[in-house]
Amino acid sequence: MTAFPLVAQEPEAEPEKRYRSRRVQQAFDRGGEDAVKVLMRDLVKRAKKSGIRYKCGQCHDNLRTYPLKPGAHEEFERLLQIVSAH
Repeated sequence: MTAFPLVAQEPEAEPEKRYRSRRVQQAFDRGGEDAVKVLMRDLVKRAKKSGIRYKCGQCHDNLRTYPLKPGAHEEFERLLQIVSAH
């Protein structure tokens, strides 16, 4: 017969997420991935109001897990410049 420990093992903690952009990191720290999505949607909406069309798929390969495409960071910086200029 095998003995099992009586103490429950805690699940391993997920590694802390880190973002390159301070603005995105602050949103994540405030409210997790949901807050980041709200921030990104707001930025895209503001860019559209200024006449520049952005879509999530321009920077993300998959809209469920949101992995970044090559050049996504540079595209994000352009988005921030467009939004801050208007």
